Amino acid sequence: MDYILKVEAKGDNFKCYIDGKLEMEVSDKSYTAGAIGVGTFNADGRFDDVKVNGPGIAPDAVSANGKLATTWASLKR
Repeated sequence: MDYILKVEAKGDNFKCYIDGKLEMEVSDKSYTAGAIGVGTFNADGRFDDVKVNGPGIAPDAVSANGKLATTWASLKR
């Protein structure tokens, strides 16, 4: 089964959508900077067409360039 997931982070406000429906909204001041990651809990998941947008983030910040071919192929599978 495929889902379209979207997460918006503006300041300390986070909104999570699944297939366009708002599923969760939370305010959390503990994360002022850091990396972005995606994952699953007790499930097998694959992620495709990951996009990251925002001030100071270069267009197409997520790419296969420099990744091992086998890792990228697994991600694209």
